[in-house]
Amino acid sequence: MQCARRSTICRRQSRDDAKRALDDAARRLRIGSHDILLERLPTDAALARVRDCIGQLNRAAQALADAETRQARAQSEHDALAVEEGEHESIVDVQYIKQRFEALGRYPSISDLYFTKEISQLVAALADFP
Repeated sequence: MQCARRSTICRRQSRDDAKRALDDAARRLRIGSHDILLERLPTDAALARVRDCIGQLNRAAQALADAETRQARAQSEHDALAVEEGEHESIVDVQYIKQRFEALGRYPSISDLYFTKEISQLVAALADFP
C-alpha cells in the first residue's frame, strides 16, 4: 500500500511540474494558456526540417573550425619556414642553369651576327679594290 501511495504522489508531482513548465513556456511565447500551446505543437515534418537545419549548422560550424585549424597550422609552418630561410642560404641546382646556357651557345649571339654582317660588308668592299 505504501508503494502505491508514493507512486501516486510522484505522478501528481510530475504532472504539476510539467504543467508549470508548459505554463512558463506559454507565458514566454506570449500565449494565453498552455492548452493553446499544446494545440500548436509542430508537425513531424517541421521537426524534421528543424533537426536537419540544426545538423547543417553543426556541420558548417565543424567545417569552419577545421578550416581555421588548418589555416593556423599552415600559418605556423609558413612562419617556421620563413625563419629557417632567413638562417640558411638557398641551395640552387646550377646544373639546370648550366644546361640552359650551353644550349644558348649553339646559336650565334646577336653581336656575333652583327659582326659577321659587318665583316662580310668589309670583305665585299675590299674585293672592289684592285
